[in-house]
Amino acid sequence: MQEIAAEIREKSHANQKANLLTFRNEIEKARSTTDILRAFFVCGLLQEKPQTLTACTLETTISIARAVADVCEKYPLLFGEIRGIKVNSRLKAAIATCSKERMISLNPRYFCGNHTDKIEAAVKKDFWTSFSDKGGVYQIMAHELGHAVHFSLFNLLDRKGSFALPSIFNTAVRRRVLLKHGYNIENNLSKYAKKNCYEFFAEAFCELICSSQPRIFAQELGVILEEITDGDLSMLIGFYR
Repeated sequence: MQEIAAEIREKSHANQKANLLTFRNEIEKARSTTDILRAFFVCGLLQEKPQTLTACTLETTISIARAVADVCEKYPLLFGEIRGIKVNSRLKAAIATCSKERMISLNPRYFCGNHTDKIEAAVKKDFWTSFSDKGGVYQIMAHELGHAVHFSLFNLLDRKGSFALPSIFNTAVRRRVLLKHGYNIENNLSKYAKKNCYEFFAEAFCELICSSQPRIFAQELGVILEEITDGDLSMLIGFYR
């Protein structure tokens, strides 16, 4: 399993850290959405240019960029693995989505213009309790980036011959958290986390990223991710078998 740890460590090389630092500097001095979009691509955080984000305000784009930078710094395996971030007018009910190819799509009715108040309302109503002061746009992005990390782990574990089927990995993660800490998902994460294994992971990941004091479910996911980073899958495999 040390191959897994080695591949993740390789993602943490000096060039990547320098690019993240450059990206953060570009965020802070940006005067327009275009400035941030250029930095996204030049610094190598996205595989495709995020052209459609020009419809978002500068404030919204800054929140998106900060979430990406924070997650990629904490979990280097995602650096350069995000296919892109785009505004997608085809989204109807969903605020945002992330495909298995790690393309993040944003609903223009929430993310474009001065409509982000709808995100704040939706976050309070349907998704999370008030564990963060980073704002709804950041929290939604942290959730979708949680999906992206999840799918990146699928690819990594599959290439290394571990947990060949995504459903096995999902089962092991959720079973471990619930068996160790109880089955009250709604109180320990959110009502939305009860939907399926994917949303369970993304909600726990979001709280892990957004909260200075994550609750026990999110803490346990953090431990699992650290174990995978270290190449130790023994405890996770045990909860599948």
